[in-house]
Amino acid sequence: YAWLRTVSYRAMLHQLQAQRRAAPADPTDVVIGAAVADGPEPAEALIALEEGSELGLLVEEVASSLTDQRRQVFALWAAGRKRPEIATELGMSERAVKKALEKIMLEAREVLAQRAGGGCEEGEPLVLRLACGLSGAGEAVRARAHLHECGRCSVFSEQLEGWREKAAVVLPRSEEH
Repeated sequence: YAWLRTVSYRAMLHQLQAQRRAAPADPTDVVIGAAVADGPEPAEALIALEEGSELGLLVEEVASSLTDQRRQVFALWAAGRKRPEIATELGMSERAVKKALEKIMLEAREVLAQRAGGGCEEGEPLVLRLACGLSGAGEAVRARAHLHECGRCSVFSEQLEGWREKAAVVLPRSEEH
């Protein structure tokens, strides 16, 4: 769920920056020219914006379905806070924060499944848990066997992989040691 945390954090920062943003006019075009020269190529920026907007919509959909308290937990978690810090700041027990995060992740998986088109009634939960890295060994075997037999769940799995790739585009690459 690191991608969800990063995308959520960036979406919230983007909203805050948009609220504070004021663009001064620069008749000499020096400031604008310097900003354009330092930025990414236009095509790369557009692709990143498109990928980010789809993920941003996913995050907004998840956040909008949450209660106020869960939305606060989600915002603090997305900002990189640990459960004990969130509990202290919101006056909750660590257990309550853990339960809130579990329910938030469940909601996020449900929204993701809906956006990915869903699978069959039997296979969707198995495939979703496999794609999210939550399945145990036995469950993973059942999910893979189901994917070989069910075309609908195979398409669903491909859609989930597409979302994973979209998240990878906007997330920083991890250092491999």
